[in-house]
Amino acid sequence: MDIHDVTQFKAKKKHHYVPQFYLKKWLTVDGLWVKNKIGLKEKIYPKKSTLDVAEENYFYGIEVDDVVWDMLVYRFGNDARNNKVLKKIMDGFWFLKAVDDVVSKDIGVVNRDEKLLESAKTMFDYLKKTHLEDAYSNIESAVAIQIESFSKVQDSDLWVPPSTEVYLSLMTFFGFQLFRTKEVISRVSSDVSNLFLQRGDEEITLSEKQKNSFLKCLLYMISYQFCMRMEKLGCHMVIHRNRTKQAYLTSDCPAIYYDKQNHPGLPQSFGVMPLSPKLLIDFRMGEVGQKVTVEMKDVYSSFEVQKANKFIDSNSHNFVFARKKKDFQCGAV
Repeated sequence: MDIHDVTQFKAKKKHHYVPQFYLKKWLTVDGLWVKNKIGLKEKIYPKKSTLDVAEENYFYGIEVDDVVWDMLVYRFGNDARNNKVLKKIMDGFWFLKAVDDVVSKDIGVVNRDEKLLESAKTMFDYLKKTHLEDAYSNIESAVAIQIESFSKVQDSDLWVPPSTEVYLSLMTFFGFQLFRTKEVISRVSSDVSNLFLQRGDEEITLSEKQKNSFLKCLLYMISYQFCMRMEKLGCHMVIHRNRTKQAYLTSDCPAIYYDKQNHPGLPQSFGVMPLSPKLLIDFRMGEVGQKVTVEMKDVYSSFEVQKANKFIDSNSHNFVFARKKKDFQCGAV
C-alpha cells in the first residue's frame, strides 16, 4: 500500500443505523413504503431501494482524542482487563487516540515530512469516519447469513427450530440494534447536557464533538455487554410466524425494549423485534442456570398482527416501513 496515495482512503458516506440486509426483507419489486412522521403531518411514499433509508451521512463518525480515551478507560478499563473482546474493542479506540496524538498534536514527530503528514491526516480522517461503521458492518455480516437462512425456512408448515448459531445471531442482532439507532444516540446526547473529566485538580468539560464521540463508543460497548448478559442469564424467545395476509411493519427503531411496569400486559417480555413481514420475535429474560427455551407460535389472527403493528408504529422515531401501503392502515388502529 502506498501511504502517499490518498485516493485509497475514500470513506463510505451513507451510514445505515438500520442495516440494509434487514430492511430488504420489506422490499418488493416495486420497492418499500415509508411513513415519514417528521413534521405536523405524516407523509407516506414509496422508495425504490433501501440505499437512502434509515441512514445519515457519516452517522458513526467519531474522534477519539486523549479526553475521549480517558473517559472510555474510566468507564470500561476494568471490564476490558477481564474480557478479551472488550479489550480488543478498546485497543481499536486506543489506536485512534494514538494517531490523533501524532497527527493533531505532533507527539512523537521528530523529522517532519509534510507530504507524509498530509497523507497521514487523510488516512486519519478516513479512520474517524469508518472505524465504528466498520465495526457494526462486521457484526451485520456475521449475523446476516444465519438470519437469512432461518427466515427462509419459516415459510414452510414445518417448525424448524433455530440452531445454536441462529439463536446467538438473533440475540446479537437485537442487542446491537437496540443501542445503535439515531433515536437512542440523539436521546442520550440530549439527556446528558454536559460531560466532565477529572484529571487531578483539573476539570475538563467535554466539547459537543467529544461528548458525541464518547457516547457513540459507549453505546457500542454497552451493546456487547448487554448481549453477554442476555447469553449468561438465558434469553428465551417466542417466534411468532405470521400466517395472515397482513404483514408486520418495521421502523427506524426495530429493536424495542420495554419494562414490565409500563407494559403490564407483557409481564414476561423485555423486548420485541419484527424480523421480517412474516416473523416477529418476543424476547424474555431467564435466570442463571435455567434452560433456554425457543417457542414457535403460528399467528392466524389479523387482529394480533395489527396490535403488533400498532406497537411497532408507536415505538418508532421518525420512520415506519411497510411492504405494502395498505399495511400502514392496520398499523394505526
